[in-house]
Amino acid sequence: MDGAKPFRVVWHIVLPLLKPGLIGASLLIFLLAWHNFALGLILSSTKAPVTVALLKLLNPGVQFYPVMAAGLVVTMIVPIVLIILGQRHLERGLTFGAVK
Repeated sequence: MDGAKPFRVVWHIVLPLLKPGLIGASLLIFLLAWHNFALGLILSSTKAPVTVALLKLLNPGVQFYPVMAAGLVVTMIVPIVLIILGQRHLERGLTFGAVK
């Protein structure tokens, strides 16, 4: 793109090349943060994330399996929807530049 201003070069060349990688990395980071509840378990006092509340349902005497199953389904909805929506970008970002 001879004679293009820097903004146009970034907008038309750099951003389209970065998009798959950024979306893929964002999805992976979100999934790691979504399922990482150790920090919430350590730092929470009364208001706990859903994953911490599910962990607290594991009592040695009484098991609340229906409640735990419902909570697991609720916590899995958001990551599954995000993976379905971003799967094309995730695959393209992870295989970008690979030899076919």
